[in-house]
Amino acid sequence: LEQLHFKVDMSTDIEKDMMETITKFSKTIKDGDLVLFYFAGYSHSVDSTNFLIPTDDSRIQDDSGVKEIGCSASSILTRLVKNNKSY
Repeated sequence: LEQLHFKVDMSTDIEKDMMETITKFSKTIKDGDLVLFYFAGYSHSVDSTNFLIPTDDSRIQDDSGVKEIGCSASSILTRLVKNNKSY
């Protein structure tokens, strides 16, 4: 992607504050930007909501832990398009 002149922000092995990292990234997005968000990891669905799971998933013991520790995919999408009105 960098060879195609994309600015690449990469975070790996995020154990805590995954949403904080995503929020920080989302603030760099400007209207009209083409954004690719790629997540390689685990996800889990609870009550028809999809959650991305951070690296340290040993803290998750049940569905309520998924809701507390995971990041809702819809919340992530909302943050990524917030500053991009062209979406």
